[in-house]
Amino acid sequence: MQDIQTTAARRLEAGMDAARDGRLEEAAEALLVAESLFTQAHDDEHAGVARAELAEVQRQNGAAEQATASYERAIPLFAASGATRREASAHLALGHILRATQKLDRARQQYDTALRLFESANDQRGQAATLLALGHVERQRGHLTSAITIYTRAVDQATAAKDANLHADALRGMGEAYRQQGDPDRAALALESAQEIYQNARDAFGGIDTQIALGRVATERRQYDAASTLFASALRRATSLEYELGEADALLWLGALAVAQRDLEQGLAQTQRALALYGMEKSALGQAEANAVLGDLHMQRSQIIEAITVLERAQRTFRSLQERVGYARSTERLGEAQLRRSNLRKATDQFTEARTLAQEMTNPSAEAQAIFGLAEIARIRGSAVEAGDLYEEAQQRFAHAGNFAGQGAARLGQARLRTAAARYDEARALLNEAQGKLEVGRVAEAPAWLALVRAEIALDLNQPTAARAQLDAADQTANATGDLATQADALLLRAELALRSDQLDDAVTIFNRAGERYRAGDNRVGEGLAHVGLGRVLVERELWEEGVNALEEMLPRFRETEQRTAQALTDLGIAQGRRGREEYDIALRAFTDARDLAAATDHRWLLAQAQHGIARVMLDNEDFSPAQAAFADAMHAIGEITGHLSDHAERGMFLESAVPLFAEAAYTEVRAGNPEHAAEIVRGYVAEANKAGKGALADLLKQFEDTLNTVAKESDDKAAADALKAQAKRIGELRRLAR
Repeated sequence: MQDIQTTAARRLEAGMDAARDGRLEEAAEALLVAESLFTQAHDDEHAGVARAELAEVQRQNGAAEQATASYERAIPLFAASGATRREASAHLALGHILRATQKLDRARQQYDTALRLFESANDQRGQAATLLALGHVERQRGHLTSAITIYTRAVDQATAAKDANLHADALRGMGEAYRQQGDPDRAALALESAQEIYQNARDAFGGIDTQIALGRVATERRQYDAASTLFASALRRATSLEYELGEADALLWLGALAVAQRDLEQGLAQTQRALALYGMEKSALGQAEANAVLGDLHMQRSQIIEAITVLERAQRTFRSLQERVGYARSTERLGEAQLRRSNLRKATDQFTEARTLAQEMTNPSAEAQAIFGLAEIARIRGSAVEAGDLYEEAQQRFAHAGNFAGQGAARLGQARLRTAAARYDEARALLNEAQGKLEVGRVAEAPAWLALVRAEIALDLNQPTAARAQLDAADQTANATGDLATQADALLLRAELALRSDQLDDAVTIFNRAGERYRAGDNRVGEGLAHVGLGRVLVERELWEEGVNALEEMLPRFRETEQRTAQALTDLGIAQGRRGREEYDIALRAFTDARDLAAATDHRWLLAQAQHGIARVMLDNEDFSPAQAAFADAMHAIGEITGHLSDHAERGMFLESAVPLFAEAAYTEVRAGNPEHAAEIVRGYVAEANKAGKGALADLLKQFEDTLNTVAKESDDKAAADALKAQAKRIGELRRLAR
């Protein structure tokens, strides 16, 4: 029996030596013989050692299933012989194999058993190693709060065991969990502590990984110079040590940093180099991370279809690896891409799932980002109340997470809602608040976003000079930051300004440029709005049929993409074209559709325009009684807008653009035999109007007066002529009142 034991021990030692030298087939053969001999000698513990060493050889050889089976055979041998520490170590090693093959539930069971056994053996180092592995499992599953708690226990046990490497590894895991939870301050503290331990222990690999993690924290804080320094240092160290995965990670996050700074060529080159290295190292996780960065890059290039393709690839890989944090992040980015593509239903699904995942991970910043995406969808769909509630919820969660950029974006969304609702004072107050938050959040593109909304307000309020200045400011920032989407939006607003200023040739040129930009960025809605702009120019030029055809062509696109405000604008243009063709019944239906959509989406400027159009159709048909009611509704809509403007001068400028409405309303009242009400309308307008508005009203009333006198002179019916002259006289009195 002693000879068998001796021979078995020699074969075990020979197998272990061969394994250390990388001679895996020779090692496996020797270990199998050793196990057999120990079994003959009834030495369960050493038979288990030989089988466990064989499992490690099989793992190194890529035979995960065989390794799993070997550990499962070794464990009962250790248990039978009372070798508690070895039994615990086998459970721990088996857990590692199961975790590497994404069998997380089974891995967790093995780790739990290992921890219990190490505790019974009072093995603090074993406890620390197992707790570290449990923390990794929880972090991979997205249970970040639980992971942080477990990493904290691992730190305590590693400290007690005086194991510097385990201590640093646990701190690094904790820092990564804090970063993924959206808490960069705590993340930095944990990672800096880990870095100090790695340096003292001269663990270059751990130090490189921690530098990269600190660089990611700095990137998320928008501390780009610090991040660049950390990534570049990590890359140099990893390259010198031939640490390929570390080199790939450093390259990837240098690429992500370049993308964040809109240096897209550099970002693409570095990310593609990282992707190639991950492929060589067969790192599926690294490839998924690289594809996610490429998705962000394509988004900034407005290559939305390409972005969706690589983000879906990343999402699939994260799902297969059960990496829930990466999966949640790629899901949220896919929502953003689908939103940019105007696939609102798909975007809603992605944001809803991302929100649920963020809640499960206790990540308020990620949850807020998903809620913000849902708010944007609600705003686009014209669900103003729902959008307002979601923006407020997102803002509160961003505030809880200390995310100033997110808070500013939420306030900007609310300002856009207030702008559509023609509550311009409230919109500007929100813009000022958004500006402060976005500046603290170091969002370089923000000045352009803010300027666009301010330009839209100025445009609605008949302030073309102010609108032009804001558009110039938006262009300056958008060009400097390479923000292609904002550049296109600025062109669209500039074309709208030209159209409303009767600069029709300029409007055509700029609408065409905007359409080209949107088309290049695969923005179907933006391209459609530019096409609608061209149709409205045709209507203004009284090319009724061409204009109506161009406008009607876009309605199916806007219905498909759920763009109700765009539908209202298009219906308004169609109605004006139909009215020009004297197709009054069709025009009335189109104006009514525009009004209903504008009311449903709480878009007050469009609502006022549609109400005025309805009134004009009534007046065209000399249906004075319904026209009176329609004009009253239109003036009420204008009154609601002016009622939310605190500045008297601003109200006067806005009312200049409404002169035709008040003149036509007064004219209608005179024709309907209500001169007193007509006088009330004029006096009400004059009380708020500026000098230019009063003069314009008087001039338009003079035109109505002259027209009535001309018609009276041409009439063969003396009674009718006398009635028209009397009405002309009444309008003359109104004209003098307007002066």
